[in-house]
This record gives sequence, structure tokens and C-alpha cells, in this order.
Amino acid sequence: NTERALDAWLAARFDATPFHYRSSIATLCTDYCPTLTRDGSLFVTDYAHWSRAGAIEASQTMIATDPLLSQILSH
Repeated sequence: NTERALDAWLAARFDATPFHYRSSIATLCTDYCPTLTRDGSLFVTDYAHWSRAGAIEASQTMIATDPLLSQILSH
């Protein structure tokens, strides 16, 4: 699909650079992206935009699973 193709392109584009690209698709989605947060709130408000609860959960998950982000944001 288009989102996964763009995600792969971005990952390849930044692979040999000093920038750290962190894919929300690779982190949060397996076969499908989540529709509900752990507490049952809507994860997205429409096709591609996180709800407030979804954004909080996505950010927390991405930080918790990425040592560099965790280190940078813990200071």
C-alpha cells in the first residue's frame, strides 16, 4: 500500500544519514494498524490521523521501544 511504500522509501532515504528515522508503521502495525488504544479509546479519528489518546499511546510506545529516543527524551 501507499503508506508502507512511503515508509520504506523514508527508511531507505535516511539510512545512510546522521538522521534517525523511526517508523510508526513498523513500530505500531503488524498486519493492520491499531484501531483502539489499550484502554479502548479510538486510536485514529479518520483514515490517517491519530486521536489524542492514539497519539499519546503511539508516542509512548515509540519512545519505549527505541533506545535512542528514550535516551534523548529522558533528559
